[in-house]
Amino acid sequence: MTLPNNSAGVVFYNNTFIANVTPNTPAANVHFRNNLVVATSTQRPALSIRTYTAYSSLDYNGYALPSGMEKAFVLTAPVDGVTATYDQKALVEKSAGSIADFRKATDQERNGRVLEVKTLFDDLPLPVADSPFKVYPSDIARYGLSKGSGAIDRGTTLPSITDGFVGRAPDLGAVEFGQAEPPYGPRN
Repeated sequence: MTLPNNSAGVVFYNNTFIANVTPNTPAANVHFRNNLVVATSTQRPALSIRTYTAYSSLDYNGYALPSGMEKAFVLTAPVDGVTATYDQKALVEKSAGSIADFRKATDQERNGRVLEVKTLFDDLPLPVADSPFKVYPSDIARYGLSKGSGAIDRGTTLPSITDGFVGRAPDLGAVEFGQAEPPYGPRN
């Protein structure tokens, strides 16, 4: 994932990532909500966010982790007590192998959860580790959640983003269960 250098006001809402989420550069005022991250590599954290601001936030996200991942979650942010610093040398990394340990270390992801990838989707071909550059045709990739998926009703309401959700709460990821996938790409 590429962000413009020193971005500010970066919002990640209701996305489905079939990849580890590791932006290449720090940003300020980062907010990560209702996302579904299906990590595909044990070589990098499932989530690694570097932020210049202590008021950046991560919550109500779901993570499917490959087995053997030791450092699943990383937050690099200003030292406790500092609201903001744009000196990268003054940022402190906090990492954890479990979401519970990450929550304790960072006070982030209070409502985040780890999910079982096998139960998330009905019909989504997941990348194979030995073919990382394989292209999957868009007509076979369906990002809709399976009935009974742990991502259903696990999000939080985001005005004008999750309007029209079905159930007790918005779902995690890009497609609300039971709803049509939004159209992408060129249209006639």
